[in-house]
Amino acid sequence: MLARVAWITAQLMRFKAGPQDFVYARGLSLPIALFAAFVNFLQLSITMPTGVAVVESVVVVLVTIAFTQFVLQFKRFTSRAQQTVNSLLCTDIVFKLLLLPVLFWIGPDVLRQFSENPQMLEQGQVPGAPMMVLFALSLWNLAVSAHIYRCALEIGIFMGVGITLAGTFMLYSLLGAVAQMLGLGASSP
Repeated sequence: MLARVAWITAQLMRFKAGPQDFVYARGLSLPIALFAAFVNFLQLSITMPTGVAVVESVVVVLVTIAFTQFVLQFKRFTSRAQQTVNSLLCTDIVFKLLLLPVLFWIGPDVLRQFSENPQMLEQGQVPGAPMMVLFALSLWNLAVSAHIYRCALEIGIFMGVGITLAGTFMLYSLLGAVAQMLGLGASSP
């Protein structure tokens, strides 16, 4: 079953499959959610304290699940929730794993400074090549998520992008609120 999950995830990332092709197995959702939280923790712990990274990694997964459930319920496609959420989480896992070497290429200290002072990018203090790779991975992740929502909701690509951006905005807003509550200035998934 894991080989099938890996295969479909790769196909999703190549826009060759939709969430309807994902393995349907109730016992798969919890391990995928836990692994997604772990991978998000690995990424977030590069720039923030461990406790905050744990909380925010759980928030990332819960927001993904809740937002997806909400938009699917709005369209009365709740039967598609498990496969859609698992598709989103599995592709996010892969993107975060691809992102980790790029973040270490930039450097944890530079990332911490950048999160506190975003003007560093304008001043040329952040390495250009890894930032371009980070930007490309972010765009690809956005496109894959839009594709998943488009297929799950039977909507056009522009609506899929809009829903993805709305979910991303909600996620960043909640992560910012959590960071404020925990005494940090800003965060990023």
